[in-house]
Amino acid sequence: MVSGVTNTAAAFYIAGDWGTSSLRLWLVDSSSGKVEDSLQGEGISRIPAGQAGAAFMQLAKPWIEKYQPQQALLCGMVGSNIGWINSGYQACPMDLLAEALPLVSVTDPKLPALLQINIVPGLRCQRDGDVPDVMRGEETQLIGALAITAALCQGPQLVCLPGTHNKWVHLQDGVVSHFMTSLSGELYDLLASHSVLLRGSPGVATFDSESFAAGVSRSQQGLDLLHLLFETRSRQIAGHLSPQAAPAFLSGLIIGRDMAGAMQPYGNSPASLPAITVIASSKLGELYCRAGQQLGFICSALDGSNLSQTGLHHIYQRALQQLP
Repeated sequence: MVSGVTNTAAAFYIAGDWGTSSLRLWLVDSSSGKVEDSLQGEGISRIPAGQAGAAFMQLAKPWIEKYQPQQALLCGMVGSNIGWINSGYQACPMDLLAEALPLVSVTDPKLPALLQINIVPGLRCQRDGDVPDVMRGEETQLIGALAITAALCQGPQLVCLPGTHNKWVHLQDGVVSHFMTSLSGELYDLLASHSVLLRGSPGVATFDSESFAAGVSRSQQGLDLLHLLFETRSRQIAGHLSPQAAPAFLSGLIIGRDMAGAMQPYGNSPASLPAITVIASSKLGELYCRAGQQLGFICSALDGSNLSQTGLHHIYQRALQQLP
């Protein structure tokens, strides 16, 4: 059931980013958006089917009993087909600041009667060749970024959101025209854990910047990524790459090819490409900026650690404004 936010006088509401591997909840001042408290829990993939409501209540119950919030607003994989309820996808192009995303309400008889829970939908687009693509959770980070960064709302912009499934988002005057997903983060994790490429490398190694740069450089030399990856192994056997430096080289290969694929619509030319804004809250964002600058692109990083909460508060306020 598509819903909005009920206009209430409650002092606080609960905001949450419930992804595949983790849950972050915030107790938020309804008026100012200030975070009063935060909690962390299990990702939606680790919650047994049909138990999302119980997991939410177990974590949030102390807040609900003490502060009596009447609203909870959640984003992320909680709204997917493996989540609590499927909140669907909204088609692009979409002006994320000007258009209100239709929230989907959760009905669960086990929840407190006065607590209304709404889930943010994801985005979908059709890329060249009528290829479908989807995102869920990143749209809320984007809303937060657009709300606090006026420059992102002006002219053409390219936004990179690194992660398990990296998103490359094309903006025009703040409107999401289309986006592209790459499997870069998941590919690295799979190869690092389940292949011979990094066998013998230390679990926690000092980052080798020279080997990362070498991987980025090698990724641009014409070969397909499938034909480059095994060099992580063969270079170690030949004594050209140490086990300690191999993770950085592999990372450079994957990130470099990821960036090359994202730049194809621009002819891989730095001169024709808008500035790249990398939204991340981890070392990964720094690596993408490092690789982009090495390849001649203008890159800047935007700390993404609080953008989901910022985006959720913007959505919350927009939903209140839509009420009669």
